Amino acid sequence: MRIGTQIGANALRWGDGRYQMLRRAGFDCVDLSFMNPTIAPYTLAEEEFDAYLRHETQLAEEAGIEIFQMHGPWFSLSPQADTPEKRAQRMAEMTRSLQIAKGLSCKNWVIHPLMPFGTHPEAGHEQETWEINLAFLSELLQYARELDITICLENMPFSKFSISKPADILRFVREMHDDHFKICLDTGHVAKFSGASPAEALRELGDEVRVLHVHDNNGQQDQHLMPYYGVIDWADFGKALREVDFQGVFSFETAPPRSMPLPAAEAMYRAMAVIARGIVEG
Repeated sequence: MRIGTQIGANALRWGDGRYQMLRRAGFDCVDLSFMNPTIAPYTLAEEEFDAYLRHETQLAEEAGIEIFQMHGPWFSLSPQADTPEKRAQRMAEMTRSLQIAKGLSCKNWVIHPLMPFGTHPEAGHEQETWEINLAFLSELLQYARELDITICLENMPFSKFSISKPADILRFVREMHDDHFKICLDTGHVAKFSGASPAEALRELGDEVRVLHVHDNNGQQDQHLMPYYGVIDWADFGKALREVDFQGVFSFETAPPRSMPLPAAEAMYRAMAVIARGIVEG
């Protein structure tokens, strides 16, 4: 199984050498984080937009790194999309993000469900939340299918939001019933629910899981810690990966802190690669 990690602000400290650094550390793939649609590359004019994507692709190819997955918009002027007008804005952000993924030859695109009544809504909005998401994501799926990109719907850490738990995500994906609509299993988000096990979630979701967000926490907060710094049973998770014959990438959604000096941070990336290999190989 290949291993990967996210590229966000942390890795950007290496400039154009960021992919080379991750390759030296032992990674095969990356998860690009483009969650803020109010900044570049979203806001670039078309010529600059195309040049940006060509440059990013070239850096990855020269390092022998695959851009396996990408995180779509989360931060936004309208994160809840609680009106038709805001959902139209959200759709424009999402389609632009899919264009970024296509330009990077990235086949797997991760997004969160719409949360029209917030992350902790009062009871009674479950069916309306479901229907809003079904209509929105069905429209978005048509465009993703044209680009041959798989939408990967991520499980959430919010206990009162009705499309959060892996079982909720699985039910939604099965209703969509399309090869271009799968699941991103986030281990840390599972662990936020008392007694929940990422390994058991993976066994339940099976081959509907296309990509992973791998990180740990204390079972109470979404901390994005490295494995073994929290409550998750990583031996069991590795066993589950092998049991379901997971064919994707073991991809971290955690990174050394930005304040860490570069030599130490690179050493931590190397340690992360060793940790990943240990988990997937058992």
